[in-house]
Amino acid sequence: MASVVMADVDEDNANREAFSRPLHKAFLANKVVCPMPQCVQHKLFFENNGLAQHFRMAHKKQMTDQDLSNSYSFMKRMYGEETLKYISYLSEKSTKTLASGSWFDVSGEGKVISIFGQDPKEVAKIYGMFLLHSGKLKTYCGSK
Repeated sequence: MASVVMADVDEDNANREAFSRPLHKAFLANKVVCPMPQCVQHKLFFENNGLAQHFRMAHKKQMTDQDLSNSYSFMKRMYGEETLKYISYLSEKSTKTLASGSWFDVSGEGKVISIFGQDPKEVAKIYGMFLLHSGKLKTYCGSK
């Protein structure tokens, strides 16, 4: 599974629609989600300047620093959830394509997830992707 890149899995058309990964695409484009409840459920993504404009037009108020902070928090939480779903999908797919490997249970912050991998080190790297995407693991290299 180490040879499988999370963003570039060769999927059939049905699964491609199920995992279009809108949060991943928004993150790579440096976009954030509007933190207002009516917008979060629709996953409306904006660049920072666009978010300020959206606040003025849709919510009839100026965006505050707290709103921007909430936006980043929502984005990280939702991106982490999307990544967990994708990891589960990749694990299921790997059971069919890999000749060897086993299931490992990984737990943290009250969540337990089963990940299929060839060894515990590989599973730890995969779980690290979730931690990175949800903002719990910091990167020092500046890459996404």
